[in-house]
Amino acid sequence: MVKHLILSGILALGITTGVIAQQEAVTRDGKVVILNDNGTWQYLKKPNQNTMQEAIAPTTTSEPIEIKNIQLSEKTFLEGPSTKLKKYFKEKNKIRCNFLLEGKEGKALLVMKWRVQTPEGFSYFGFIKKGKSLDLHLQNGQIISLIFTQEAEPKEFTKYGFSSYQTSLELTTSQIHQLKSSVVVKTIMNWSRRSEEYKIQDPSYFIAELPKLIKG
Repeated sequence: MVKHLILSGILALGITTGVIAQQEAVTRDGKVVILNDNGTWQYLKKPNQNTMQEAIAPTTTSEPIEIKNIQLSEKTFLEGPSTKLKKYFKEKNKIRCNFLLEGKEGKALLVMKWRVQTPEGFSYFGFIKKGKSLDLHLQNGQIISLIFTQEAEPKEFTKYGFSSYQTSLELTTSQIHQLKSSVVVKTIMNWSRRSEEYKIQDPSYFIAELPKLIKG
């Protein structure tokens, strides 16, 4: 009886249109109440903020990984126009990067083979500088920065109209867990002279390839 009287008081103060379903209503002070079929009612409990943050926070793991001694096939990961080259060339303005994963002495190595559609790669992009990175934005919101541990200058092939770069780096256990759990939706390459975003050709590359390196 008490609940019926309180509910009548709330209705008298005015309730806005149900926002989720017919069983829910919002009072003027912004509180949500649930109207039960038997005429009773109760306040809608709000989820704890800390619990919500834990639910949406990206999860990582440091679970050990055993790497096979194996070299996987080379595949094109990135290929698309360069913002810088498009300013000067209408057609020959693309950049491509092939990835190759290799397991060696318990380490997971990622080899990157870049091809820039200009014989003057150094003039436009400089070199791959130690400490710079290729940033991978994952669908789950994480950003993985693959930091270069060695420098690589371009080989410029004037006769054929392109430049090439090659470098490699070791993937950490944490990076492996993260990369094999979500597709890549955006990439930023940080050259020594500029940073550019390139089109991804194989968003699920790591999801498909990394398990082939792992024992068990």
